[in-house]
Amino acid sequence: MSHAQNEVIVPGGTVNADDLSFSGSEAVDAVRAMRFDVAFLGACSADPSHGLSVATRADAIVKRAVIAASARVVLVVTAEKLTRTSAHRFGSFADVDVLVTTADAPAAVLHEARSQGISVVTASTPPR
Repeated sequence: MSHAQNEVIVPGGTVNADDLSFSGSEAVDAVRAMRFDVAFLGACSADPSHGLSVATRADAIVKRAVIAASARVVLVVTAEKLTRTSAHRFGSFADVDVLVTTADAPAAVLHEARSQGISVVTASTPPR
């Protein structure tokens, strides 16, 4: 960290080697003891009718706790995740304040998000 005034707090629990996220009861307990002004969350899937979902139950439990502890939720997902569903639901579009996605996101999904009061921010898709 280049800024000495920044403090990093990690919740504990089991670390997922794929994405360095935390799961387990220790992580949930730590999140429930905190309050966040803004939470930035990812998801495996974010479908307007099915909601926000991930591949594992453990991840869904932590994300539910983060949403409950947050004043604002920013969902950050790439376009292809907006047309999928995954096994474990952790929230709905009603839980999201801002959706950040790539410019190639389906127009219908972006329209639905906006109609639910979600601010939509699109970013250029990086070259492959």
